[in-house]
Amino acid sequence: MIEFLKGRFPIAAYCPPNPEVVFGGRKFPSAVNDLQYDRMRELGINLVFGSGEGIGTPQEKEVFIAMELCARRNMFYLPTDQIAREYCSNGAELPLWQDLSEAKKKDLDERFEKSLQRYSKNAGFGGIFFCDEPGAVAFPAIAAAQKVFRRICPDKLFYVNMFGYCVTPAQFTYGNMLAKVEPEDCFAEEPKERRYANFVKRYLQQVHPEIYSYDFYPMVTLGGIRTAVHAGMYELFNLTADCIRASEKEIPLWCFLQAGGRWENSLNVRVPNAAEILLQVNVLIALGAKGLEIFPYYFPACWADDPNVEAGLVDVDGNLTDLWHYYYRAFRPLLIHGEFFGSAKYKGYLLSGKYCGLLPDEGALSTVLWNDCIYRGDLKSGIRIEHFSPLLRVESTTELIVGCFEGECP
Repeated sequence: MIEFLKGRFPIAAYCPPNPEVVFGGRKFPSAVNDLQYDRMRELGINLVFGSGEGIGTPQEKEVFIAMELCARRNMFYLPTDQIAREYCSNGAELPLWQDLSEAKKKDLDERFEKSLQRYSKNAGFGGIFFCDEPGAVAFPAIAAAQKVFRRICPDKLFYVNMFGYCVTPAQFTYGNMLAKVEPEDCFAEEPKERRYANFVKRYLQQVHPEIYSYDFYPMVTLGGIRTAVHAGMYELFNLTADCIRASEKEIPLWCFLQAGGRWENSLNVRVPNAAEILLQVNVLIALGAKGLEIFPYYFPACWADDPNVEAGLVDVDGNLTDLWHYYYRAFRPLLIHGEFFGSAKYKGYLLSGKYCGLLPDEGALSTVLWNDCIYRGDLKSGIRIEHFSPLLRVESTTELIVGCFEGECP
């Protein structure tokens, strides 16, 4: 575990308060200020992920302000750095890393090291948000950058966020790169769980990450069923955890939480209510998650012209939304017992009762497109256990998942 996270349960915010920026002809004033960072601290956030603002952008100065604001609150900021684009290029504006000569790769490493030296000594620096959802073709480049980073910042986090399992073979292979050849066969295997396992295995072998993070947003409306929860909230977590255990490595698994919906033309992604926020947080903890990440925390200015999206714990004008209060309630146990959850050993989960979920009968469900994605209960994957001392038994009328941990209470 990264030293500065030792004994802490990570709660991270992606899409932090917006810097001063112009989108759609509208100027948004900077929200990188004491008020907004106090709100994050009050909520329980201890990690802040940089987004469009970053090192090498017109908003670079606000990255340094954000790190200072974090330092004063015992929080940590992970900036983005434009130089990462040269490692994870899609081959359009910049050449692919694998096509660079050895001399150019060496030059890139040296420039990355020089860039890190500019900001890595800041007290609020927690690491770098290096890239989001890369394809496997980028793994060697990521590993090369990680080697540079670990030499300069051995006690900080080199953060990469990964795909979930509902993507195409081309995305697994290339991410957002321009595909020049067919996707690799191992990323086209059926079912999707097999190709995702191949993807995770490749990443763990080539990159050797400190943590594994993925994003997946399970609160959906399929066939007009407004209570449907995508099975991936349960299955994807356990599939990924199984892959990590098979690697025989101790790698904490972090997951994103859905804070909104109807974004980027995904109108079937609904806005979670209070119960669904509690469900996400508590299920992931019960299944053994070692870090939780919110997307989006602050409504990104680049979405301001979207007439459908409703998202963020803070709106684009800096006002708290209902989601902030829902998450405040959901995170209270983690703040009280965060030191325990940050260091305890996960032993598995107990399962009791029958899932209801306010779903229609199977006859009605069978007519819904993609109905196999709807969670119906009776979870079988992951570390399911039957006994855990000192509990004698667990009984419930509706489905109940009880996470079991061993550790010293502080």
